[in-house]
Amino acid sequence: MTGLMWRSYKRGLRLQDMWKTSWWDSCDLNTDRLQRIWKDEVTDHGEKNASFFRACWQFCRTRLIVAGIIYCCCLCMGFLGPTLFVQKLIQQTEENDKSLQTKSYGVVLVVGLAGCEVGRAILFVTVWAINYRTCIRLKSACNGLVYRKIFQLNNLQQAGSSSEIVTLISSDIQRIFDAVRQSLLMIGGPVLMVGGTIYSVWLLGWMAFVGAGVLVLFYPVQVCTSFLSR
Repeated sequence: MTGLMWRSYKRGLRLQDMWKTSWWDSCDLNTDRLQRIWKDEVTDHGEKNASFFRACWQFCRTRLIVAGIIYCCCLCMGFLGPTLFVQKLIQQTEENDKSLQTKSYGVVLVVGLAGCEVGRAILFVTVWAINYRTCIRLKSACNGLVYRKIFQLNNLQQAGSSSEIVTLISSDIQRIFDAVRQSLLMIGGPVLMVGGTIYSVWLLGWMAFVGAGVLVLFYPVQVCTSFLSR
């Protein structure tokens, strides 16, 4: 329960109650940047071969790469916790040695496990904070480009019907927002798959490849099932 939520419950929100956004997230700044990138894209590839996807990728490339590296570190810390520290703790509890050295080693394992969990949580929040701000900047830039294009037209009908304009501003740009927001989740699957397979092979032997192969082959089956169920 934050102060903003409490004020919203008690008396409703006012404009002065809202948080101040960063200048780097402003619509004008990001629209100018995306427009400059788009002009360079048209100049380099021509109007027919220009790709808005490449322009959007160049717009948010650095932030997505940094967020991807942090997300990989987050996955590694989440993987080390149960595979290393929890396993060592279970092995130690099965032993009957109650010496001071063994207890100290147990404390180190507990601290290491707690550190992995805290570090994973901090990195996960950092990733989503970076990712959401990237989405906000790209969405603001796309909205700004659409509005600038509409204002440059002599007749509003040249931009299409009112329903098409509303769809472009609301649904289509929101899809770009969602695509950038969910893009980092595609990294988690391969990273966890490779790490889990390596650990399973080390723990169980080469037969772990059979389970990993069944899991990989099951994805095309799900895709075919979803197409057949339409």
